[in-house]
Amino acid sequence: VDLLIDAHRRMQTNAPLVLIAPTASESLDLTGTPDRPVIVRTGVPHPQIMASFARASVAVTPSRWQEPLGLVAIEAMAAGTPVVATRVGALPEVVAHGETGVVVNPGDPAALAAALDGILTDPQLGRRYGAAGRERAKNYTASAVMPRIVDGYRQALNPSRSAPERLHTPA
Repeated sequence: VDLLIDAHRRMQTNAPLVLIAPTASESLDLTGTPDRPVIVRTGVPHPQIMASFARASVAVTPSRWQEPLGLVAIEAMAAGTPVVATRVGALPEVVAHGETGVVVNPGDPAALAAALDGILTDPQLGRRYGAAGRERAKNYTASAVMPRIVDGYRQALNPSRSAPERLHTPA
């Protein structure tokens, strides 16, 4: 969150930053300014989180650790919201750079601020990213993923039926 706070302070666009988190952090300066407030909401039920994504101009996942999937990005895209994410873990696979949002290097608040400004100052771009993200998020629904998982288990349990014929060479 400290990276996002730093980026928010560097932005050219005056916009509020809304943080939705399980608990508030006591160690971070989350005050913002009158024209760039930082609003922290904790204990928000999932339906309200999804409604917040739908109302947001952009969602941000400024991760530094190797995100195994990036559920926040997927949920934001499902709500039709463009995403700015860092290039860690699976996030660059989930967020298609230049298609559903922008992917920046981790630990770079200037790049994060520029990406956010770029989307906020070009509403048409934000709508285009949001629409593409809504379509891309369909790849992560249970109905899209479960058949691939079941197929993977079938292949693992009976590899000879699913694997191409193996060549046997004498030792």
